[in-house]
Parts: sequence; structure tokens; C-alpha cells
Amino acid sequence: TSPQAVACATECMILFNTSSNLYVYNFTANTSTQITIPGFFESDDIAHYWDPNANGGIGEGRIWIYGNQGSGTQFFREFRISSLCPFTIDTTYNNGVGFKNIPFPFSPPMFVGNGLTYVETTGGQYVLIGSITGPNIIPNKMVKFFINSTASPYTSSYAELFEISSSITTPDVVYGDIIVTNNSAAGGQKVIFSKYDPSPPGSLYLTQFDYAGLYY
Repeated sequence: TSPQAVACATECMILFNTSSNLYVYNFTANTSTQITIPGFFESDDIAHYWDPNANGGIGEGRIWIYGNQGSGTQFFREFRISSLCPFTIDTTYNNGVGFKNIPFPFSPPMFVGNGLTYVETTGGQYVLIGSITGPNIIPNKMVKFFINSTASPYTSSYAELFEISSSITTPDVVYGDIIVTNNSAAGGQKVIFSKYDPSPPGSLYLTQFDYAGLYY
């Protein structure tokens, strides 16, 4: 790991976060480089994308983090990526604020759970896939979030994809990362995520979901 070094990313970049830091991972060299972003906070996951054709062919992208349960931070925070090499976050974004806050589409006791990934941009909205949780959300649900951050007031909405199959007495939860394969993937497009079954002795699984047909 190289803290605070100059990082170069690719269109197929891997970003990951710890409780307070963001890293760019170079899978070819097997190295990670810490990135400092003003306004970054603890998030249970991170979503990002890069469009090489945007901004007149120069390219640009976005990063989203979010407040986890109990944090009191009930919004998505959006940053703009202005360059891949060197990897650069646009600190002038949103009139110099450096980020945009988009309120969650619900209030406690509903929360955004573990896992977040970017899927597509459609109708002027960014589409992310994540989970929702809470004392009355049993089992967890996998959902699409629709982020409208083009014009103020910024808003978000969501649509349920499916419930996380589990026992009623010991419901499973989304445990971490979520990825979405592309349309050309073998067997069709899939949502793949990690799931935790708290039934003794406790087990972790990789679970796949047919994105087009809406079934496990």
C-alpha cells in the first residue's frame, strides 16, 4: 500500500474503502494507493463509474458513499472524478463544495444496508443497486436506487428488486460487496453479492441473482 502517492486508474478500476480511507487498487501490480478526498466519511461501501465519452471525450465519473445505520448521516454523498491518470477528484464540484448530498428516499427506522454498486445512467438519473435494512425490514431487501443530482433539489427514490431469502427466525443479511455483471456475461446478467446466515455456527455465502428474470 502506498499512502498519498499519485495513483493512476483505468476504466476497469477497482476502488475500495476502509472506515475512513479510499484506495485505488491496481490488480496487475497488486498494489493499492490511498486517495485523500475532502468530505469523505465512513461508509459501508462505495459505488463508482467512469464514462470515457463524457465531458467532450475527456471523460468523467462519479463516486457515491452513504451514511450507515446509526451514523445519523441519512444521505448519499456524490463526488466527481475528473481524471483517471492521475486519479483526480474535482474539488470545484458543486460550486466549490466538492460534493453533493442527496437525501435517502426514506427515513429511520429504514436504512441503506451493506453493499452499493453502480449499474447505469438512464433518464438523467444514476442507477445504483444496494440493500435496505432496519428493525422492520426482515429480511433485507435488494433495491435499485435512482439518484437525481443534476439539478437542485437533489432527490433519490428506490424500487425493490427482491428479498434476501432466509429463515424467518434467523434472517440472512447482505454482508458486503455487490457486483453486477454485464449483459454479455455467460448465462446472462447477474447480481452477485455476499450474504451472511447468522444461524449457528454462522455462514458466509456468495449469492447470484438473475437480473433480467428476477429470480435466484
